[in-house]
Amino acid sequence: MILATLHWLYAMPGHHGSQCMCAMLQVLYHHLDLLMHIKQFSFNECQQAKPSGPGHGLLPDQDIAGALWEKVAVDLISPWLASTPQTDVEFFDLTCIDTTTNPVK
Repeated sequence: MILATLHWLYAMPGHHGSQCMCAMLQVLYHHLDLLMHIKQFSFNECQQAKPSGPGHGLLPDQDIAGALWEKVAVDLISPWLASTPQTDVEFFDLTCIDTTTNPVK
């Protein structure tokens, strides 16, 4: 079941790195060697698509004026198409952004 789950997750656009994926899966599943399976499963294309060099660092502190989640920006991103060896999957993503703490510029 682990390999089928990893195949499905890697087929999704914008999948996470191995540490983040392991943390996400540990919420749902318990397996002693989960991180080892994830690291062995990484695709060469994923490694080549990663940006080289250091990240951009932390964002500066900001003053928050207003209540959290009082104003929300919502976007429906659709459809995403993903193929697995068994089936083709179509799904929709709904993104919600708190404009108080993450202002749109």
